[in-house]
Amino acid sequence: MARIEGCRSCGHPGLTPILDLGLSPLADRLVSADRLEEPEPRFPLEVVFCPECSLLDPERATGLDTGGSR
Repeated sequence: MARIEGCRSCGHPGLTPILDLGLSPLADRLVSADRLEEPEPRFPLEVVFCPECSLLDPERATGLDTGGSR
């Protein structure tokens, strides 16, 4: 998973962590009935704040194609 080093909106490098939700499964991952018993992959979920433009954003990008719209 790629760590976001600068603000995705303005490019400012000084992002401030404000909320750490630990390891979380992907929200839009739909699992077929035959795979319900398999463990779900979990990823770090931390929200960072950009003091330059006030953007709140996840600190990491999964880089996974989950089929959802983004």
